[in-house]
Amino acid sequence: ANGNYYFNSSAGLVASTNYQIRLATNQVPLTGFALSPQNAGGNDAVDSDGSTVIAAGFATIPFTSPAAQGYNETYDFGFFQPVAIGNQIWNDSNNDGLFNNGETGINGVSVQLFLAGQVPGTDTPVATTTTATVGPDAGVYAFAGLAPASYFIHIPTVPVGATMSSTTTVTLDNGVNNDDNGSQPGGVGAAVTGPVIVLAPGETDNSVDFGFLAPAQLAGQVREDVDGDGSLADPDTGITGVTVTLFTDPNGDGDPADGEEVGSTTTNGTGNYSFTNLVPGNYTVVQTNLPGYSSTADKTNPNDERIPVTLAAGDNNTGNDFLDTRPANIYGQVRYDLDGDGALVEAPVDAGIDSVTVRLFTDPNGDGNPADGVEVRTTTTNGLGNYEFLNVLPGIYVVIETTPVGYTSTADVAAPNNDLIPVVLLSATNSTGNDFLDTQPAGISGQVRE
Repeated sequence: ANGNYYFNSSAGLVASTNYQIRLATNQVPLTGFALSPQNAGGNDAVDSDGSTVIAAGFATIPFTSPAAQGYNETYDFGFFQPVAIGNQIWNDSNNDGLFNNGETGINGVSVQLFLAGQVPGTDTPVATTTTATVGPDAGVYAFAGLAPASYFIHIPTVPVGATMSSTTTVTLDNGVNNDDNGSQPGGVGAAVTGPVIVLAPGETDNSVDFGFLAPAQLAGQVREDVDGDGSLADPDTGITGVTVTLFTDPNGDGDPADGEEVGSTTTNGTGNYSFTNLVPGNYTVVQTNLPGYSSTADKTNPNDERIPVTLAAGDNNTGNDFLDTRPANIYGQVRYDLDGDGALVEAPVDAGIDSVTVRLFTDPNGDGNPADGVEVRTTTTNGLGNYEFLNVLPGIYVVIETTPVGYTSTADVAAPNNDLIPVVLLSATNSTGNDFLDTQPAGISGQVRE
């Protein structure tokens, strides 16, 4: 059978008369078929002429019969087996690319259907729909009654609050349901496109799914630890221009050696930094100290300029802070108190004493007694009696003078006169005037004469 039909005068056809050819579309041989588009392609010899506009349940062709001895064999009815495509858009909260673990569909998302080769944003889509609840399932979309062809799904606007396409993605036409098939080449917040799906006559592919999730972000601050105590609770000032680099940390051990660099940034004018649009997972934040700075504390121990962070979808992980400080200097002088009056300010100024031993101790409890501290350095005064301790980390210290043999102390810059001077050293500062006065005993002689 070739599907041809024929009407002629033997069937009662009268020349030059208006007729209507009707074809019932509910006939058994047409089960599963749909009427082809009318007058497509511009070639009447091969196109379909049937229309369902005139009579419901029938495909119709109005025509005027030929004049005597004439004929017309171009009144054709085309039918095809329609195809369908669709399925679901869901919140892939665990970013595994699978619709599972109680995850839910997302309604109200605009979905466009294009023919392979069309360009979204330039070409008109074949059809557009919006995801909705179908039965128990939310986020469902469907396109039916389509001509067999190659199609792809395009999502021009990502769901509100879930702007990242799942990163575990199958970008081929694998025909597997409940896995993510979306690509987001424009990055987080950009449109998402599925693979080209080839639909043979009569085929339905309800396996083109798209997972979305809320991207994560993290933030922190790099501050100058002015007193060098390593306390993150202090209201220290931020440091600008510090490089902070983010790495993935696949094994979650806080060491970025097994990861890859995600991005790098520098702190702003208040020392703050941030990384946005991140995929859930394990990361390590690494700070690079500015020249002249050293680290005194991180958010997590040990103080190694690394902070491990684990992010879930939608997380805003803050407080990933670093403390840095700069070395400071201590200066002073040991002078000879010529008149023994203990006055640190004299005119003329007392002369310095050479080669006096001066030691620097930490003072953890800040009581001015080095008993709880440790010795940091030792130096001796120069020819002018001056001494210095350079590039000392900020903190609380005690400067101790060892009084030279034959001398006694008459004054220190800090009372009492015990050869100890407490010093509170702040970041990048110079502590000066830490002076000691020493003197030597003198003799008095005379004569009593008659």
